[in-house]
Amino acid sequence: MVALAWPLMVSGGNLMASLQLGSAFYCSGHGDGIWSSMHMFRAISGDVYPFRECGGRGGEFQAWRRRQRGSFVRCEAEQTPNSSILGEAGSKRRAARKADVVIQRIENAKEAIERRAMARKATRLYPRSLLESLGERMRQKQWERALRVFELVRAQEWYTAEESTYIKLLSMLAKVKQPEAASSLFDSLLQDKLRPTTPLFTALLTVYTESRCFEKALELFESMPRFQGCLPDKYTYTAMIKGCCEAGAYDKARRIFDEMIVEGVEPSIVTYNTLIFGFGKAGLFEEVERVLTLMESNHEEPDTITWNTLIRVFGRHNRIREMEQAYDGLLGQGLLPDTVTLNSLISAYGRAGLYGKMQCVIDYMWRYSYPMTTVTYNIVVEVYGKAGRIDLMDLAFKDMKAKGVKPNCVTFSSILSAYGKHGCWHNVEKIMRQVYNYNAVDTAVYNAAIDVYQRAENFEDMEKMFEEMKQEGFEPDEITYTILITAYKRVKRFDKVQELREQMYAPKKRRG
Repeated sequence: MVALAWPLMVSGGNLMASLQLGSAFYCSGHGDGIWSSMHMFRAISGDVYPFRECGGRGGEFQAWRRRQRGSFVRCEAEQTPNSSILGEAGSKRRAARKADVVIQRIENAKEAIERRAMARKATRLYPRSLLESLGERMRQKQWERALRVFELVRAQEWYTAEESTYIKLLSMLAKVKQPEAASSLFDSLLQDKLRPTTPLFTALLTVYTESRCFEKALELFESMPRFQGCLPDKYTYTAMIKGCCEAGAYDKARRIFDEMIVEGVEPSIVTYNTLIFGFGKAGLFEEVERVLTLMESNHEEPDTITWNTLIRVFGRHNRIREMEQAYDGLLGQGLLPDTVTLNSLISAYGRAGLYGKMQCVIDYMWRYSYPMTTVTYNIVVEVYGKAGRIDLMDLAFKDMKAKGVKPNCVTFSSILSAYGKHGCWHNVEKIMRQVYNYNAVDTAVYNAAIDVYQRAENFEDMEKMFEEMKQEGFEPDEITYTILITAYKRVKRFDKVQELREQMYAPKKRRG
């Protein structure tokens, strides 16, 4: 059978005579100006491939013979309604795949150039290529590669130390929580004879606070006045106050804020919002009132974030009346609620068991076209799951998928936890299949699945899930081991308990 690589143009009357051996066409209803159906039959393994087309005496047909299995005939006089759309979609997919390949090749080439340059310790590389590579690594938060490229930059003859570069690198390290790397980078700054400034100290302080290194952050903060011209500004004070609140050092946060006022540094709205959230999360509502009074006396108008923070902290402590007053304050100031506001209301009403009010907020979101995000659905799923309303939880999950909102790890962890606590053990396999389909696997999801199996006393599947977790590259945490140890204790498998305890503390011994 010959495969044509070019289109074959034939007329309607001579179509059958013009086709090659191995193909046959049947055309019904030949006639001028009459559309009809053409079915193509291809004799390969007895398979039949029907195609709807148009035929007519005098009409021209264009036939392609593909090398792949299957053929098609298309009439130039008519295109099917979806043919151009499908062709365009296919072109876009091919273009996207080609773009991905090109991007990957560029990345591989950049990495190869970097490796060769580092190996021979080159000192005369082009500034543009190196700085572009450094910027790309920082944008992608590839901190180890970014620091390697930066060391290569420092080795160049044209290199001049700039404060802005160090600040950008420290900001990246704050996002990925790498305090040791930040300390080494600050030492490099001093080696480059760059004088420390308040913005540099603030950037390093932010790395420490984001990494929960409270003692290091406090030590750095107190050492700043020893450097000439390095007095804390409002950004430094705000970062330190945030670190104190996250470390639970609320008295220290209050003293630093008071020091800020005494030193004449005017707090920003971010400083006030940080204090409101920190004190409110801890239930220190008298301190919250004090901060709000100071805001009023300093003529600082609350913004949407301020009201959202108040709504959130009041809702977390089940203070529904104060939360609704904060919502009224938001509206009274002429501000509109955003998705964060409404999510906080849904969470608070759901936690308080006020499902009618929760549904009213959801209806409000639909009515005024607020996006029902993954976070919104996660809140609803978690609320119904904790309350044991499994039917409503499943309904919310189905609606989430129907609306095209992609579930994430939090969604599946909440669903699995609800199934485990309320005896719906038979649904675990179905949910885990969806977890894999949505690529939403993480340690928390595995922990939830293992917990379901241990509650059902299904030790075989529990052990399989634990092994799969390790094979997939997810490191078991303390929660994982606690679940497993609890399960084996219940059935008096003390040998397994001892083995798991050794595994649990082995990394700590190696670090020590």
